[in-house]
Amino acid sequence: MTNSIHLMRRSTMNEFDTHHNNGTLTSQGDCIVTAECVGNCNGSEKLIPRNNLFIGQTDFLQPDDLGCVVYEETSPRNPFDIDYSVIVGAKLDSCPGPHDICGVSAGLVNPSIGAFDAHLMPGSPAIDAGTTAGAPRDDYDGRSRDARPDIGAYERYQR
Repeated sequence: MTNSIHLMRRSTMNEFDTHHNNGTLTSQGDCIVTAECVGNCNGSEKLIPRNNLFIGQTDFLQPDDLGCVVYEETSPRNPFDIDYSVIVGAKLDSCPGPHDICGVSAGLVNPSIGAFDAHLMPGSPAIDAGTTAGAPRDDYDGRSRDARPDIGAYERYQR
């Protein structure tokens, strides 16, 4: 897999939850996030992304194809519980969570893979669309998030 996050588990624990909050992820490979179960997985494992921007790009090996948002094949059950996300430019059967925003422009300064800039433009659907549950206090630039956090790595500020 290229340009993917691989979440792997090697454990005998009965429950295993991984949270990924307020990230901005892009990929021009097969899928943006890949989960792989290694070891003693029992189906209780959960990957819980919140407040994330998932920006798919044209697959670099197949320019007429888009990559997927998430992929797993070795878990006893689908471990993904995605919500409060903006998902753009990726293959989707449906928008995964009840608070997800799919199929619209993310409103980034530059979403292209060559000059990627994930700061939010005015009017971005990610502005004030996140949940406070699990949101970090500061954004990737070290600026404080407000009471209604934005989705993604950056909180929108006037430039």
